[in-house]
Amino acid sequence: MRAYDFNTKITSTAIATYNNYIIQTPANLTSSISAQPAVVGAGWTITVVMDITNIGQATAVNVGPDALALTVTGSSEPYITLLSVPSPASVTITGGSTARFT
Repeated sequence: MRAYDFNTKITSTAIATYNNYIIQTPANLTSSISAQPAVVGAGWTITVVMDITNIGQATAVNVGPDALALTVTGSSEPYITLLSVPSPASVTITGGSTARFT
């Protein structure tokens, strides 16, 4: 490669090297949560599902839900027991993909 510098009036020669790069948008996570059944009674078990989608192009690593906090409405003295922690604990989500936690 040759280039002429108008300021110094010098022509320079250089060996060109080329590298290929992939330009990606960063990982961008969105989530949705659902619980079934919508109406429960004493002794019933509900299942909470969280879907996390990576709407970016880059891969998101070590993705997982935070610890659950239970909030109950409609009862003066709620008695709730968490039966299990979210599973899986963490995942890798490639761009455009979704992971499910239960």
